[in-house]
Amino acid sequence: MKRNLLLIIGLLVATVISTTVIASKKNDPTDKKKLKATEKLIKEMGEIPEYSMFVKALNNTNLKVKLSELDDYTLLVPTNRAFQTLPKDVYENFLQEENQNQLEKVLSYHIIPKKMDINDLQNYKTLNTAEGSELTVVHVNESVIIENSTLLEEKLEKDNLITYSVDRLIMPL
Repeated sequence: MKRNLLLIIGLLVATVISTTVIASKKNDPTDKKKLKATEKLIKEMGEIPEYSMFVKALNNTNLKVKLSELDDYTLLVPTNRAFQTLPKDVYENFLQEENQNQLEKVLSYHIIPKKMDINDLQNYKTLNTAEGSELTVVHVNESVIIENSTLLEEKLEKDNLITYSVDRLIMPL
């Protein structure tokens, strides 16, 4: 009986401690700072005219939180022209609330959870995405092609990230 009582008290104490740790993690000012920094980055990206469709799509997902949780990353940002190569209704359908999970999955293929400059990219044959898939990297002359998408140019570089324009959406197979 005494043993069971001690076990119950131990479980209660463990529950209280774990709840406190989880609650303090949710209110972690570092997480809030990282989220604000990610939101600032997305705002900066929105100021690049050729990224407007990507930013609009990104804002329709919960990927801001995922990005803020990454220490370093590379964004492969499809240009507006890349989105415009899709059949007309596909982009608009992706933006609908009921398709948010599909959109998030597609955009996750464009996030590499590691900061990679062009020299790094030229040394890889595959890349792992934030979504968990592996992308094939091919080098043709001076070009870097990731899946079916050609790297066009670097647009933004910060301490923990680099963005590159790409000419096509990287779509899951």
